[in-house]
Amino acid sequence: MSNNRLCQKVMKTITNSFGDTEKICCAKEKGHRGLHRYTESYEEFGEYAKHVKSKVLTMAYATAGATAANSPITNRGSRFAPPRALTKTEELDLKAQGEYRVGIRKDEASTFEQCKKIEVDLCQDVLNIYRGKGYNCPLCGLPVLWEHFLSKDRKDGKSVHGCHLDPLEEGSIKHYVGNIKWGHRDCNSIQGDRGLDQLQEHLKIMYDHLQKGTNEGRKVNQPTISW
Repeated sequence: MSNNRLCQKVMKTITNSFGDTEKICCAKEKGHRGLHRYTESYEEFGEYAKHVKSKVLTMAYATAGATAANSPITNRGSRFAPPRALTKTEELDLKAQGEYRVGIRKDEASTFEQCKKIEVDLCQDVLNIYRGKGYNCPLCGLPVLWEHFLSKDRKDGKSVHGCHLDPLEEGSIKHYVGNIKWGHRDCNSIQGDRGLDQLQEHLKIMYDHLQKGTNEGRKVNQPTISW
């Protein structure tokens, strides 16, 4: 939606991890009723609105989850307004001192502007998936289907994750619009922390190795007992 059709009332002013001041503005239409809101509307998804909103907002605004309880890193911390952004050295020092849940990793920090743009971009991609307009995994090129997006099965390799195509690194913002896209769980796992060039090199090594047929020995040594 064009900005001139939005309320744009300043809800909050923040200072991000890079020392820049940013304004968080209302994203509802002008003349709206009720409270202000900076996130998108997810009403188009009907009964799936809550699931889609949770998944999109988590990927756009929050850092990685499942952080150990004894870690200085905050679980699902804000990327644009964390208490602190820690270098790896600071993280290790704080852990040695027994300081927990202090802030986020510096390489995961971003700006509100970028997080907001990511939300809009990811939301549009989900709409295309939902409407069956076609959306392909950026890593394997195969279709991402609505049932893939809805899947919560951790063993489902086609379930959908947010993928940073250019991996996070300290010293530059890598959480930016266009660099994070929806992809299959298996594809995201294979990529790991590799950039796309590194991923291509790694896959080529694997492919060349498998083409040589060097794994035939395991078939010769396979036990005959089965049950």
